[in-house]
Amino acid sequence: MTDVGRELRGFVLYLTSIALFVCYLAWMLLSDSVLESIGVTYYPNRYWGLILPWWTLGLIPFTLMSITGLSMLATPPLESLSTVTDEYSQLITMVPVEYEGGPGLLDISLTIVNRALLNQQSTNGYTC
Repeated sequence: MTDVGRELRGFVLYLTSIALFVCYLAWMLLSDSVLESIGVTYYPNRYWGLILPWWTLGLIPFTLMSITGLSMLATPPLESLSTVTDEYSQLITMVPVEYEGGPGLLDISLTIVNRALLNQQSTNGYTC
């Protein structure tokens, strides 16, 4: 599809949405006698013109919370190694406290990171 075709469709969609919004406003704001004089004799109850936008606004946070909840349910727990490792990971081994150098290019497990950030010392003299 060419860019001209996309631009044309976008412009038509823009004009259509404006025309529909103007019709919606006319339906909501004009009285029944004015609508009948224009020739519009059948239209839905104005209740729907108020309640559908409110339902849509209520549906947005519900959808966001549902997606977030489903994502949390599908995520493995933080203790699971599948959250930070895969089959190509080379996990770092225990590092003594006295060691000052860097361990090289290795993956650090989440438990080691948490212990380092929370400044906890294990019982065997190692930081991890």
